[in-house]
Amino acid sequence: MFMPRRQKIAISSFEKTLQYGSIASRMLYEISEATSAPYLKAIAGISLLIIETVQAVRSNRQECVRMTEQTYHIVCTIINLCADSPVEIPQRTMRIIEEFTGTIQKILSYVRIQAEGSVMKRLLHHMEIASLLSECNKGLNHAMIVFEVQSHVNTAVSLAELQAKVTENHREIMTLLNDSMNIQKLNKKVLTRSNSNISIIPASPKIFYGRDSELQQIVIRLVTKVPSYTAILGHGGIGKTSLALAVLHNVEISSHFGAHRYFIKCDAIISAAQLLSMMVSYFHVDGSQHPASRLKKHLDGIKSAAIVVLDNLESVWDIPDQKLAVEDTLSMLADVRHLSIVITMRGLERPSKIPWTRPLFPPLLPLDDYSTRQIFIAISDVSIVDPDLPPLLSLTDNLPLAVTLMANLAAYESCAILLLRWNKETTSLISDGSEKTSNLEMSISVSLSSPRIVSVPESRELLSILALLPDGMSDTTLRDMEKIFPEILKLKSALCRVSIAHIDQNPLKVLAPVREYIRREHPPSPKSLHFLQVCFYGLVHDASSPLFHSRAYDDVCTGNRTLMRPYVEALGDKRLSGTYFLALSKVVDEKQSRYYVETALDLFTELGDRSMQAAAQRRLLQHYFHNGMLSACIEDCHEMLSPSNQDIGTLEHSHILRLLSQATSQKGNTLLALKFATKARHLAQIAGSLYWEARCRVSLLQSSSTALTALGLYDAVLQDITAQQAGVHYRMSEYDDAKKLFYKLLEMGPSSGIYAAIKRGLILHNLVEIDILNGDEKNPRIQKHLETCRAIFTAENFLPGMAAISLNESQLCFKIEQLEEAKKHLSQCMNTEQWSNSSFIMQCFELLGDIEIRQENKKKRDAALYDMLCTVMESIKFIEYRTGP
Repeated sequence: MFMPRRQKIAISSFEKTLQYGSIASRMLYEISEATSAPYLKAIAGISLLIIETVQAVRSNRQECVRMTEQTYHIVCTIINLCADSPVEIPQRTMRIIEEFTGTIQKILSYVRIQAEGSVMKRLLHHMEIASLLSECNKGLNHAMIVFEVQSHVNTAVSLAELQAKVTENHREIMTLLNDSMNIQKLNKKVLTRSNSNISIIPASPKIFYGRDSELQQIVIRLVTKVPSYTAILGHGGIGKTSLALAVLHNVEISSHFGAHRYFIKCDAIISAAQLLSMMVSYFHVDGSQHPASRLKKHLDGIKSAAIVVLDNLESVWDIPDQKLAVEDTLSMLADVRHLSIVITMRGLERPSKIPWTRPLFPPLLPLDDYSTRQIFIAISDVSIVDPDLPPLLSLTDNLPLAVTLMANLAAYESCAILLLRWNKETTSLISDGSEKTSNLEMSISVSLSSPRIVSVPESRELLSILALLPDGMSDTTLRDMEKIFPEILKLKSALCRVSIAHIDQNPLKVLAPVREYIRREHPPSPKSLHFLQVCFYGLVHDASSPLFHSRAYDDVCTGNRTLMRPYVEALGDKRLSGTYFLALSKVVDEKQSRYYVETALDLFTELGDRSMQAAAQRRLLQHYFHNGMLSACIEDCHEMLSPSNQDIGTLEHSHILRLLSQATSQKGNTLLALKFATKARHLAQIAGSLYWEARCRVSLLQSSSTALTALGLYDAVLQDITAQQAGVHYRMSEYDDAKKLFYKLLEMGPSSGIYAAIKRGLILHNLVEIDILNGDEKNPRIQKHLETCRAIFTAENFLPGMAAISLNESQLCFKIEQLEEAKKHLSQCMNTEQWSNSSFIMQCFELLGDIEIRQENKKKRDAALYDMLCTVMESIKFIEYRTGP
């Protein structure tokens, strides 16, 4: 086990800790360079910063020294763990190291507060500092336990051996630097053009599909506007770096910027100072004094247009106490007039203090199906007609990193075998690499370790719930989740900010590969699972309502049925299970639908629940009807209506009769269908269901229309039926459907009879009312229709129609704030003789009340304005009195 051995030198214990800690941190950094394991660089860099900062601490020094010593021991243990795992660090160990990364960041924040903060500031923030110290101690104690670290552990490798390794590495590095200096002297002209061996742009992606639109958009803004500032945002593995490299290698960009194209990787940078140092080294600037000003002067010296890409900038920008300093560095770069900046970052947030080019470049989305297939085939050479290809690609959710890794496996394994392996291994199947660009799980872990997630601990719990929901979670369900997550909107924002979750139209979703990883590595707590069960129980019971449609279909059945089924069955409630299967039958294909209906029917029969049994039987009849099995449908409908089934209820009888009417009409017996529809409407009225009565009225009118058409009666009666049908839609507030039917009546032309003109006037009146209800009162056709109606009703001396027109005019005036004119028209309406319709009079009184209330409010507003004006005038007079004219 590695632990630098104590040497007998007359130095204090604290100085020894600093000395040995610096050596251990540098060794950990070298290990991270050799293994490319995540988090190790961050731990090494933060440890060095703690060692540098703790020396300046004056208050609470003992606490800071103690935490520094514990950090040192843990770093030594991590080194030993890496030595014991020469091939690859186990995933379990990596998760422990990931947790320690968050703890060590908090320790650095605490030490900096003690070193830099004033006494007053510490007093004002005493509670926050105490809480931070508690979290640091808790995290350290946990790390000491899981790493099995003890402060008195003796070392197995001597400090001399460690120093010898460091010295040897240092000698090799110096040799390389000297070689580099010699090369620079020999090839100065070449290196001037390419800046340095570090600044060579990585190769352009050779397999690049599905981003042509985004590529062209960035190229156009870079070429047409200099400087240009673009942030490429999105989920980890979505293809941000590939797009940035494609931009740098684009022909137009190469021609426009020439040799002044720069690419800087920021994934190993942990401070703004290190970022500045990296750029100073990159551009060969002497940064010994005033590095920022010297770097800017160097960039200003490049007279032609230049572009710099800062890749994975979130690595340093995510660190809370570095964010402002990083933004200051970006602001300094933006001050270089001819320098365009492109950054790539996980998440949806852009750094401030830089004028991003408008319109803002939108975050990258997963690829379309065609591009996903092209990438997969180009890498794997799998046949496009392979039947196992579509289900395999669906597992990637079109995430480019997942597609690429899966295609690499498909190059030597069949799609069928990969599907079988995925069922057992899930995301581990495509997580064998040592870097986040070749390891999906590592890429996801990097997003989860972001301080934007770590700072909101409950966001992971919400993510674990989302991972169980293939179709995501709607805003309605999110609001229900406030019972267990009071700050649910804050948690949603945290997940979206790092793009670990995304909003697809309305639902909050997580991509399929991320779901699989989270379900395995971060399952939800029992409390969250219990809430989901209760929530689903309520949603499934909503299915028994006649108004049940969108919410339960979207949140319960459509995408989340694979999740809900085991939960519903686990509750052991047969009625709930039957109701769930019955609701599910409405949103699946016909083959599955029959299976679910029959399953529900068996459950309700076993319970002896006649009402729900009848509902399941009716659903089975609907299956027959929609699949053209009309004879079976009619036969079973008659059986359901037999005297032995009278206990199923009046409303259920109405349902069966309506279905029987539809099936009979399809068989061609229109008069019999009309009889069944009439009886269905009558039973719905008796049952007191206004909703179902309206549905039955529509069926009745459809049956009547079909019957009359079969009899050749195309004139007045057919127009009356259409008018009634429009009226039903109007009463159900289905204004668009009603409007279409009213216009259809106008197109039919005048019907015969003495009331033909009045009927036309009433149709126009209904159209005017619909436009007013839809808020379309400024449409010029309203006045045109009103003038036509007035002319018709005046000519026919139809007083009710004239009263209705006066009411319409009053409503229009009220809408445009002409209140006195509105009262005038309303007075004419209410004074009309021979018009005693109670609902019409009630409508008039309601409008009159609205007018009076609005006038009263206007008077109060005018009075308030008058009082304010008087106060201002008195103030002016007082000032003139005091100061003179």
